[in-house]
Amino acid sequence: MLDRRKFSTGLLALAGVANAPVALARQHPSAHPSQTPVFRARLTGLSGRKNAVLDIPPGEHHFYPDAALVRHMAVSNNDPGTNRIIFPVDDFDGLTIDGNGARLVFHGAVTPFALIGSRDITLQNMEIDWHTPFYCEGDVLATATDGTWLELQILENFSYRIDQAGQWFFVGEGFEQEGIGNILEFDTDRRETAFQALDNHFRARDGKYLRRYTVRNLGGRRVRVTAEQRFRGLPQVGNRVVIMPSTRRCPAIFVNDCARVRIENVQIRHAGCMGVIAQVSEDITIVRCEVAPRKGSARLLSTVVDATHFVNCTGTIDVRECTFANHLDDALNVHGIYVRILKATGKRALSCELSEFQQRGVRMIHVGDEVSIADGQELDVKFTGEVAAVAYTDDRYLTVTVDADLPDRVNEGDVINNLTRNAGINFVGNSVSANRARGILLSSLGNILVENCRFHTPGAALRISGGVDYWYESGPTANVTIRNNLFDNCKYGVWGVAVIDIEAVDGKKSTSRSPYHGRVSITGNRFVTFDGLLVHAYRVNHLAFTGNTVVRSNTYPEFRKVKAPIQATAVKTLDSTGNSFAGLSFAALSAPIEGRIE
Repeated sequence: MLDRRKFSTGLLALAGVANAPVALARQHPSAHPSQTPVFRARLTGLSGRKNAVLDIPPGEHHFYPDAALVRHMAVSNNDPGTNRIIFPVDDFDGLTIDGNGARLVFHGAVTPFALIGSRDITLQNMEIDWHTPFYCEGDVLATATDGTWLELQILENFSYRIDQAGQWFFVGEGFEQEGIGNILEFDTDRRETAFQALDNHFRARDGKYLRRYTVRNLGGRRVRVTAEQRFRGLPQVGNRVVIMPSTRRCPAIFVNDCARVRIENVQIRHAGCMGVIAQVSEDITIVRCEVAPRKGSARLLSTVVDATHFVNCTGTIDVRECTFANHLDDALNVHGIYVRILKATGKRALSCELSEFQQRGVRMIHVGDEVSIADGQELDVKFTGEVAAVAYTDDRYLTVTVDADLPDRVNEGDVINNLTRNAGINFVGNSVSANRARGILLSSLGNILVENCRFHTPGAALRISGGVDYWYESGPTANVTIRNNLFDNCKYGVWGVAVIDIEAVDGKKSTSRSPYHGRVSITGNRFVTFDGLLVHAYRVNHLAFTGNTVVRSNTYPEFRKVKAPIQATAVKTLDSTGNSFAGLSFAALSAPIEGRIE
């Protein structure tokens, strides 16, 4: 559970006296009283009580940054930094926060819920939204014949400004975010990413510009965005674009070092990054929840990145009867962190680093954990042992000592995977649609079940992967069952290769063909497809594609020639029996891989 010494610089003392909860609500210019101090005081009053209940009255409640707890938090796959937390749930042993159907509207750069070092926590019966979104939307009015500019009508209720140098700023309540990270086209009628739409990245997550742009104000919320090079995918006039920041801040619910967390009947309408992000925690249940824009809302987007995200969790991640729609990345991503080895400093000691800057500060290796060491190019395991000691120098660097002598062939660039901190995954009875990128990402050694779900995604509906690309997300899977799902016209966008991608992201110089993943069974599913490329598999021990029904669709135009529904390389055994195809014919059911996943 939580070691308060790790957070000693981030607790109430850091915030100062001004952040102590007070009994009265403050009136804001919007005429909505801030409920932050009211509920901070009530939550503080429950501290130390076992199985406490915090009831939120029905109705609409507004929360502002005043009286929020100020804390520095390392949130994996998000920007590190100072957070203002409205409901800080620290060290609770049993707590239910019941919204009783209330709508919670948040103002400014805040994190609504941060659960740290607690157990047996339930959040239920509430709607989470922001008054001012963290991104902007605009209708496409005109485009350049050479593809270098587009004119947009920025919709009302989205805030921005343009400085004298022609740079764009997202304007929130009490804060600004500088620079356009990405511009992406949506089909206005379908309310989903446009067919084969490409990202137009300008600024990377680390703040560096990938290419330059200028914005000119044309009056009446009309703007012209000019790129130094032509747009990768020039949007069509009449469609809408979303304009995204490069920063990732303000998740709706953050969970760290917790056990047995249940989120039930919660609707997340928006968040500045992820809807739910949980790390180094055990047994997380999400049931009958929704991450989607509010019905009737003019907004195209819900969360600015993933709907849910889990890092080095244990026990079971159980997601059932949920709806995920219009989020700007994956509905679910479960993975570990590959820790990069710098050098061996003794027969059993290793100097290491967290290479991905948005993973730094996440303490996911502990004494007693079983770990493996894999080759940094091939991803083949060369050592397995137990952690005897671990010392974190800072958020980036650490020393790991194992309980047995290391082999001589441990080299710089090899990676450590925590074998202990892997969760089983049940993703059952859910709907995923109209988002950007893939559906769900599954990278865990626990048993994985995907059942009775509907997927309508612009990229691969499922990606099973791990590797040493810039994310350093581990890792291999052991046993995956995908059954009785509907894959409804997936892969109408550019993310991934097939409806189901199974991949080892090894180094470019890798020559290994040994299995990275164990068993993947795809059985009894229905594929409605305009394309026909259903499975892309690389370095899998056993792949079964059996008893599936495949039906041709004309919902989208064909954009490539598919030789076989299964692309497979370095797959040790493949069973592709008992499938039926209507409206499609192939010379063979499987063929070698023609292209690697990027």
